[in-house]
Amino acid sequence: MKFPSFKFPFFKRNNDSGQSSDNRSGFSSEGTPPSPSSFNIFGWLKLAAVVVVLAIVAVNSFKVVPRGYVATKSVFGVLDPQPLLAGFNFINPLSSITLHNVLVTPKQAVAKSGSHDLQKVTTKVTVSYNLVDSQAPVFFKEYGSIENFIEAILDPAIQESVKAATAHFTATDLWTKRETVRDEIEQLVRTNVANAMASKKAPGTVAINRVTLDNLDFTPMFADALEANVKAINDAGRAVNEGKKLIADAEGDAQSIKAKADAEAYATLQIATKEAEAIRRESAALRDSPDLVELTAINRWKGKVPRYNGTMPMNAAPDVAPAAAPAASPAK
Repeated sequence: MKFPSFKFPFFKRNNDSGQSSDNRSGFSSEGTPPSPSSFNIFGWLKLAAVVVVLAIVAVNSFKVVPRGYVATKSVFGVLDPQPLLAGFNFINPLSSITLHNVLVTPKQAVAKSGSHDLQKVTTKVTVSYNLVDSQAPVFFKEYGSIENFIEAILDPAIQESVKAATAHFTATDLWTKRETVRDEIEQLVRTNVANAMASKKAPGTVAINRVTLDNLDFTPMFADALEANVKAINDAGRAVNEGKKLIADAEGDAQSIKAKADAEAYATLQIATKEAEAIRRESAALRDSPDLVELTAINRWKGKVPRYNGTMPMNAAPDVAPAAAPAASPAK
């Protein structure tokens, strides 16, 4: 295969005169134009270089920050105070970008302390916190990393808060009032972290979400005694509840019996009232209409005349009709 030859007419030696002539016009000494192939390759190389530079600039001029992260940018080591929030962001191509997690992160800690009645207790807690995305540049300017923050601020605040909270309760109360103890520890952690960060001129850069009280450990002897005490308290409470239930059931039965008796008495009263009203109306009617008395007596008479010692009154009509007279015999 034969490759095309390219001419580079930058310098041309004059063979006739033996002197070199500087020909920067691109034309030969005879005035002929340069070869088209030599002109095109240089043009394409320049264009390709420009395209590559523009592509590099374009690629480095924007940054997509994923959800749950925030980015900080710096130019030649100088941190920009404006963070890059989640989404599409235009940036300086010379910027260095660093992603930081802003999701809620748990931090477990174990603190040894004493109760109000001088019992030794080991407390295990979990503190959930997160970096505030809008304050990320301030945070990293002061602390440099999350690890430095945990070591300098969070761990000491947890230890101090747990010791202060457990000292307010007896060992029995620590066991039976766990939710109250947890609330006090959480409030103390938030206060101590906020004060420490304010002293570092970085207030509000980290949010404390929740504190969970995972476990409370006492000495074995006290733990056994405490368990027995709690069991006795629970049994007593259960007995009280059962007694209240029995009382409530008895009161319910009494109320049921009373309601039934009240219903029966009410029914009897209503019947007696209606009967008395009927008698009153009948008496009033008989009093106002004498003929009604006789009519009532006639309606109640069953057609029988009263007898006295086997005889009947003279003026009483017989209650049996007289026998018919025998028929007369025919004349002969």
